[in-house]
Amino acid sequence: MAFTSVVSTALDSTKLIEQPFAICPSTNRQSFFIADIWRHSIHRFIPASTHLKRLNESLKSILMSAETGGWLPVAPLILVVGEYAGGESEVIDIAGSKKGFGNGAALSVALFRSPRALCANPTNPECFWVGDETSIRYYDGSNIHSVAGRDTAGDEDGVGEAAGLDSIRGLVCANEGKALYASDWRNNLIRSVDTKTRVVRTMAGNSHEGTVDGIGKAASFNSPRKMVWYRRPHLTIESILLITSHLSIRRFDVTSGQVTTINLPTIHVNSLVCTAIGLLIICCFMNNSLYVIDPDHAPNPEPRLLAGPGNDSDTGWVDGNALSARFDWPTDITWTENEQSVYVVDCHNRKIRHVTIDPVLLAMRDP
Repeated sequence: MAFTSVVSTALDSTKLIEQPFAICPSTNRQSFFIADIWRHSIHRFIPASTHLKRLNESLKSILMSAETGGWLPVAPLILVVGEYAGGESEVIDIAGSKKGFGNGAALSVALFRSPRALCANPTNPECFWVGDETSIRYYDGSNIHSVAGRDTAGDEDGVGEAAGLDSIRGLVCANEGKALYASDWRNNLIRSVDTKTRVVRTMAGNSHEGTVDGIGKAASFNSPRKMVWYRRPHLTIESILLITSHLSIRRFDVTSGQVTTINLPTIHVNSLVCTAIGLLIICCFMNNSLYVIDPDHAPNPEPRLLAGPGNDSDTGWVDGNALSARFDWPTDITWTENEQSVYVVDCHNRKIRHVTIDPVLLAMRDP
């Protein structure tokens, strides 16, 4: 079955962001945070559609006031302003400016080495956590603070700076932001962080590279990257993490500690999102493509090509019909506000791409 999807460019960041790598939505999904690994910085991306929505809300309020007061603004004015507001996306610098390690005022003092993971605070749309090489830091709206790790690599559990981390590539929050789970890429570990006490614990993996299934530290990982919570209608709690790894997706039950494998022997998966009914849309950086899979067909589900060429040699920047579209090293993916489409970080093209998702795909259980 072929899916009908369209790829467009939501943000041409050539002059704004040197090399975007990671993206995550703010809690209200009105804006998105982007990690820039060349400028060692974090930016806020406000889509043109958000500007238009805000304008429409303001105009609605004006019209309601006008109707109550017995006057009406000129209709053409509304059309002109609406067209203007919908034309451009916006990028705002938030934190970091050059390579280093430092906390403090976000734009003037704080420094990052290579921020590659982001996670929004579910209780505050202005705040987020950053995975930056050997540390996890927190943006409180104006300043950057250390949560875990330090300016040197390590693999030990501990509290705050006493804990060792080495290249954080994935972050998700749990329990309303009271806890984080992190993919520790070079250590091949899955770590948990208590955001209040700053206690870091190893939940799965044993620092040995591999794809062995098992419970907790008996399991092994091969370069774990992005992670998301698995969603199904019958799952009402955050209980199963899906973690991208080398040629596979690992399924980690955080309650039992059990790790199992979804094999994808020809696809280098970097990131993924989960539909409301449990299908996975995966972002593959070396294949320059998006695929959809059903994890219930594990351990060997059949990937279905959603967008891009499906190979590692046909790169470029082409919008249009999804299968004719071209990417160059897509590194991350996230839902847009209404979960009817996704944003894809097209790293080497230095762009944020918008991909509509076929409504049939969003409603079906088996692709």
